[in-house]
Amino acid sequence: MLVSMGSCIFTLVSLLFSTDPARIAASIVTGVGFIGAGCIIATRNRVIGVSTAASLWVTAGIGMLVGIGEEFLAIITALITLLILHVGIYLKRTLRRK
Repeated sequence: MLVSMGSCIFTLVSLLFSTDPARIAASIVTGVGFIGAGCIIATRNRVIGVSTAASLWVTAGIGMLVGIGEEFLAIITALITLLILHVGIYLKRTLRRK
């Protein structure tokens, strides 16, 4: 929620006060990518946190959508994201059993 809200705030600020809003948007993507990279932990035979990192990135995108006034698209994206995450959990459990 905080990532989405922060992205929304930066997007609104860039639209209201910046001569180059695309620069702020690119910085949001880069910054959240950096945070997401910190969520990924790799060991010898296992990598964890990739879904968390991807979720952070999508959440930032949702916040940016809200910031530019595309609330409907943000809601649809959030619902699709939740569906994908739940399907991923189901597949992970199913594959572990087999």
